[in-house]
Amino acid sequence: MHLHISAATTELKTGFAELTADSELGTHFVQVDWQLDLSFVQDSSFQRFGGYRLETSGEDGNTVIVRYFRVCDAFRAVGRLLRSNSVQAGHGGMSEECCFRNVGVMIDISRNAVLRPEYVLFLLRRFALLGINQVMLYSEDTYEIVKQPFFGYKRGRYSSSDIRRFDACAVALGIELIPCIQTLGHLSQILQWPAYDGIRDQQDVLLAGCDDTYELISRMLDSILSCFSSKRVHIGNDVTGFVLFAFRNG
Repeated sequence: MHLHISAATTELKTGFAELTADSELGTHFVQVDWQLDLSFVQDSSFQRFGGYRLETSGEDGNTVIVRYFRVCDAFRAVGRLLRSNSVQAGHGGMSEECCFRNVGVMIDISRNAVLRPEYVLFLLRRFALLGINQVMLYSEDTYEIVKQPFFGYKRGRYSSSDIRRFDACAVALGIELIPCIQTLGHLSQILQWPAYDGIRDQQDVLLAGCDDTYELISRMLDSILSCFSSKRVHIGNDVTGFVLFAFRNG
């Protein structure tokens, strides 16, 4: 399926630039002898739950108007058209209404091999075409913290500019990119280094009640939040929280 975008709202243009920059997806937007001509119209009737509707026009039916309200729904409509792989895809007034306001996934960018930055962008672009509008990046230590050279040392950590690039791509495609980090446990990779001896409780748990621990956590949050547009952050504490609960309840 080859698509020609004849009219797109301003908020969609950056997202289409992301799709066309992809070596694989970009081939669907090249000029060819035949194509489906798309126009996008923001429609407040989809404001409450989200969704889209395709309307055909023209004698041959190859002109399609995509009605949507949220950016993520517009790209979901594009993904549906590309999946059909047919010039007749726009026929029949196809539509979808969302059952959930948010549909998301979590990517583990910390354990085993850290994903190449290009592959994170690859995933975000395809998530958008699936209608996913929330993505969590799970990282224990694979991000950059100023004046903490052993944080993510030899682990393929992402620079702050890498993460800001991920965030810009996500925003353009209507995806909320959310940091998902660990702020007390699951930190064996940094606690193996002598530089953190003073704040180690167990092999992978920071020492609670220690000022230096809270200083490190503050640096973690300052660093990661400066790279994301989202106002949400997942702070982990899964295993350590369970241990504290177990002791409290005997």
